[in-house]
Amino acid sequence: MMAIRKRNLLLLVPCAFLLGCAPTPEIMTWEPTGGPQAQELSSILVDEEQPSQLYAGLVSGAVYLSTNRGASWKAISVVRSATPIYRLVQHPADPNRLYAATGVGVFVSSDRGRAWNLMPVAGERACLSFTIEPFNTSTMYAGVSGLGVLKTTDAGATWRLSAAGLDSLLLHQTEVHDIKIDPTNPEHILAALSGIGVVASANGGATWTRLTEVIASVGVTPTQILIHPKTSGTMVLGMSGGTLYISRDGGATWSPTRFGTGGNLPVSLALHPGNNEVVYAATESEALFSSDFGTTWKTLSEKLPRLATSLAISPEKANATIYIYGQGLGLQRSTDDGKSWVNADNGLGGSTVTCIVGARNNQNIYAAVGTGVYKLTAGASGWVPASNGLTGGAITSLAVDTDSMSFAYAATQNGLFKTTNNGGVWFSASQPMHGRPIAHLETHPIIGSRMFLSNGDGLFVSTDRGKTWKPTRPLDGRYAINTLTFSPTNAGLIFGATNNQAVIRTTDGGFKWESTRYGLAENDVRGVTIDMSNNQVAYTWTARGDGFRSTNGGIVWDRYTPPWNPGERSAIAIDKYRPSSAVAIVEQKRLYYTANAGATWTEIPFKPLDGDIETLYWSSRAGTLFVGMKNLGVYRLVIAPYLKQRFEE
Repeated sequence: MMAIRKRNLLLLVPCAFLLGCAPTPEIMTWEPTGGPQAQELSSILVDEEQPSQLYAGLVSGAVYLSTNRGASWKAISVVRSATPIYRLVQHPADPNRLYAATGVGVFVSSDRGRAWNLMPVAGERACLSFTIEPFNTSTMYAGVSGLGVLKTTDAGATWRLSAAGLDSLLLHQTEVHDIKIDPTNPEHILAALSGIGVVASANGGATWTRLTEVIASVGVTPTQILIHPKTSGTMVLGMSGGTLYISRDGGATWSPTRFGTGGNLPVSLALHPGNNEVVYAATESEALFSSDFGTTWKTLSEKLPRLATSLAISPEKANATIYIYGQGLGLQRSTDDGKSWVNADNGLGGSTVTCIVGARNNQNIYAAVGTGVYKLTAGASGWVPASNGLTGGAITSLAVDTDSMSFAYAATQNGLFKTTNNGGVWFSASQPMHGRPIAHLETHPIIGSRMFLSNGDGLFVSTDRGKTWKPTRPLDGRYAINTLTFSPTNAGLIFGATNNQAVIRTTDGGFKWESTRYGLAENDVRGVTIDMSNNQVAYTWTARGDGFRSTNGGIVWDRYTPPWNPGERSAIAIDKYRPSSAVAIVEQKRLYYTANAGATWTEIPFKPLDGDIETLYWSSRAGTLFVGMKNLGVYRLVIAPYLKQRFEE
């Protein structure tokens, strides 16, 4: 037995990628990987009084503060846990007073964001927009989901609905994305409402008039309005699909000045504080600027990846700092009108990582966060954006090419994307899969040209690196795949862990599959491990902590008891290239390691993370476990030194 242990251990001894050779601690501790940062930013506020001070609102409800233009950040409060912060607003007369429009109403802070109290706007309905009249700061407007615009004239003590002239039935279904007060006339107010369009009031919200039907012609929602500070009849309108419009007659007519790609993402608009004609726009695919107040548009910077972005700008009239942020981009700043950019998200949390994969040589680790991909390279100090060219919504799965380490694949709602330069640029790799989002994607570790994907129509196989796909047999086998496990000694033998058919198996390299449910019933199987010395011996593990073993290649399964109790939540990560090596985290409190597919497990003492684990990636070659956390990014645990010491004793 000791000989077997030492043989398995040889893969863990080298100080490989991100693997230190320090003495083994008694209790293993996780270390942060430095990101990905700033992936769940929902709002940025630049302090009007202190432009070097920034506030960041996250979809988790957390508020972060930077006092050095984003060079470093620290968390200062939570407005409401698990509640997105849609907008942060600073009081124009009292800079210590901040307001947060959130998913459960409007909150106010009197100490620059350290403590928050709910305002009595409309119960705990979501508020996407909030604005304060600069000439009379006791007057405020809030956009409330399902109601419309509410107004207060006593600094928020009481509120009343401002909806005269609007269809009450439409208001019950609307979101108020933006409210703007005319800089030249505080009685003139505009609002952007989903399902309705742009509405205007000439009397401080007493009555409203519908300005435009432009929403009906393009089928998307108006999200941002910008009124010229000197000429109130000139306005720019941004739509959720990325299209931009201009009106020069107070909204009676609108002309498109930039057509978007149709991505259902909001547009943000900002005026340069020192030039009334310069406008910045962050759209569904890039950041833009206009030097003629929205009549024509140009790309802000060719150095930025073409990604969906949001934008904020500091109030300095000279050398204003521009901030852009978005998934796959993080937070970046420019102090030279977009000529150069630097990261501004050190310490800014908020990344929920849903998928982690690595190349065979562990030179590149990829992580999916929402619609973006980030990359961690051997020897690098942190994660870098690797999403340029990705479209189609949230990343559902990632895979790395078996033969070429610079090739990787990402699945989105729009289909399959590929990079051939380590995530520098992505392009479409195949036709859309009949509109069905890809749920799981895998590359064959032995046959480099072969790939697999599953979606709502079933399991598909490609023999040309994803260019074309064919359904596997049987054609009605709509397997919901969680993971695929490949035999390292038999390229034709593959096991599939599913959540509707227990375990499926193929012996011809993935063209014809059969369900192997004998003894498994309909368990939600999370992974299959294979004995390296005998690929007829396999183990399978469920999310609720059950274990099963097969000694005849997965045809029949018997219950097999792991060192944890049935019913305990377990997450398992299996090395793709050595499927006998796996780790399991049980109840997020205990960690186990196996080198023989699960026949025996070793408990590894470690300090549990304070947070929810979303995904795991295990590399036996590096002896390193990566976990993607909810709102916290990626952490890693290097267990190779512990295993080396343990098995050499």
